[in-house]
Amino acid sequence: MADDREASNSTDTPDSSPSLRYPWFVVTVLLICYIFSFMDRQILTLMVEPIKADLGINDTKMSLLMGFSFALFYALFGLPIGRMADSMSRKGIIGCGLFLWTLMTAACGTVKSFTPLFIFRMGVGVGEAALSPSAYSMITDYFPKDKLARAFSVYAMGVTIGSGLAYLVGGNIIGWAEKMGVTKLPVVGEVQPWQFAFIVIGILGLFPLVLLVFVKEPMRKGVRKIKTADGKEVEARVPLREVMGYVSQNRRAYLSHHIAFAIMAFSGYGLAVWCPTLLIRIHEWDTGTTGTMLGIRAILSSSLGIIVGGTLSDWLSKKGHKDAPFKVGIFSCIIWLPFGFLYPIVGNGWACYVLMNFAFFISSFTTGLGPASLQRMMPNKMRGLSSSMFLMMNSLIGLGLGPTAIALLTDNLFADPMKMGYSCVIVGVTAQIAAVAVFYYGKDAYIESVDRLDEWEAANT
Repeated sequence: MADDREASNSTDTPDSSPSLRYPWFVVTVLLICYIFSFMDRQILTLMVEPIKADLGINDTKMSLLMGFSFALFYALFGLPIGRMADSMSRKGIIGCGLFLWTLMTAACGTVKSFTPLFIFRMGVGVGEAALSPSAYSMITDYFPKDKLARAFSVYAMGVTIGSGLAYLVGGNIIGWAEKMGVTKLPVVGEVQPWQFAFIVIGILGLFPLVLLVFVKEPMRKGVRKIKTADGKEVEARVPLREVMGYVSQNRRAYLSHHIAFAIMAFSGYGLAVWCPTLLIRIHEWDTGTTGTMLGIRAILSSSLGIIVGGTLSDWLSKKGHKDAPFKVGIFSCIIWLPFGFLYPIVGNGWACYVLMNFAFFISSFTTGLGPASLQRMMPNKMRGLSSSMFLMMNSLIGLGLGPTAIALLTDNLFADPMKMGYSCVIVGVTAQIAAVAVFYYGKDAYIESVDRLDEWEAANT
């Protein structure tokens, strides 16, 4: 990895040149990795009905496959991987994780029952846990502080573009496979259309590995250095107790930040994974049309929302609002409410789709702000672990509980699959109101935390 670190001192880095062309190239490669990770993660949402039919499971078990199975291991393995990202090659960690999650995605296409599919979805979570903590750390080292929100927002577009391509590409693959019927593959044998889609998406996911070859490991900024016995300066490893001590000093800001963005994820993930089923089950759209239209919604509306949110936060920051990410969060939650309340329960499919576009455009304002604002709270050598802790809460509450909360309401409170829209309203509206309260509670503490980091870096670098 020495070659990578030496390369990071080239004139392409923002430290030695005003040009940000190479840093934006790195963000683009990381974005592509994130896109493929979300394609692997989200393809399942288009195949709810055929998987339920083939495996004989209900909405609640299906929600465990879409959320909890992935989120649990994504969260648990994220902590040690995040700690590794604070001292090891982040590029190497991403490459290993990418290979694992694509392999596990393809393996999902070989299963014949619920349990092995649950296990392979866990494997996808383990692999994807390597990406974001390492990517967050690299992006922070490549960009100046006043450009971070936009850089993170572009990276965060992997969520929406990946989901969109999962709908577009996955929908077309499923439609093509359904016309072919049962397909016989070497080694694997006969596979159903939904299994074939998993295998194809998994194989396609290896493409970003080629692009990672051209990414340089950046020099870490704002790190404490020590002298070795021979007089050389090396980066000091921050003890775990010091990381936890720093988190404790910032506990109000840290908890407010994590809880608020986790609640947003609870609403966002929960609603997003059931959107295809809402259109297919309630409004009787076919899989191809649903995939195409949701793909367009994710790639255009949600991606635009991420960019608008990041730009708005950067603009407020330049105006002197250190709590800009929290203010954008409050604003987005409030204006989301009328659209989020209406789209799941309107009687017309196209009216549902239009209102859904507005709702997801607005809710996407905060997608890139969670990780970007966290970097403004934590020193360099603490960012990997702290990012993993953020992603753990985000995943367990957002992806782990969001989809299941909607399914439990549908299966138990309403006991009617056709009442799923009302479950979406209850989960979405409650979460947005709760997020406003937490954002408001934590915004002053966040300002104090930003100031504390500036003081820490001045004293330790």
